[in-house]
Amino acid sequence: MTACHSAQHTTKIKVNNICDVLNKHNDWYYALKKVERKWGIEKHLILAFIHQESRFQSNARPHKDAHVANNTPSNAYGFAQAKTETWSWYQSKTQNYNGVRDDFDDATDFMGWYIDESTNRLKISKRDVLRQYLAYHEGQGGFEQKTFIQKPWLIAVAKKVARKAQLYKNQLKRCGKS
Repeated sequence: MTACHSAQHTTKIKVNNICDVLNKHNDWYYALKKVERKWGIEKHLILAFIHQESRFQSNARPHKDAHVANNTPSNAYGFAQAKTETWSWYQSKTQNYNGVRDDFDDATDFMGWYIDESTNRLKISKRDVLRQYLAYHEGQGGFEQKTFIQKPWLIAVAKKVARKAQLYKNQLKRCGKS
């Protein structure tokens, strides 16, 4: 069992200052640096996505009322709220068959890979937090079909994620972790 499975990761984490979080979880900082080198995705974007998806809870699950298109409960799980099918696709493409969704290193690598895939398939800049989040939430096919247009609440959430990413970017600069 990795360190990310410890009890400290299942308790509520207050995220007023991302530097404080990364100082407490130094291994998370190194995981983010690895994703930045490997996939070209900046730390603040990944952190804003994780904040929105799981509030940094390793064992996060969607609300019990969350359903996918065919009205079945969502099987999303972990820091990245990755669905089982998408996680399997990631494992197959990256050969990370031992990766688990409740491990911070694996979850951030997954997010980096998925954003890179969205950049390649959908031609979304890796710096475009809002559109990358819409593609992440709706899936690449949903983004292509513009399903988000019928979801003003989701566009508002994507804007909130973009603001959070900018906040984290500024905080990371101030504490020398950018």
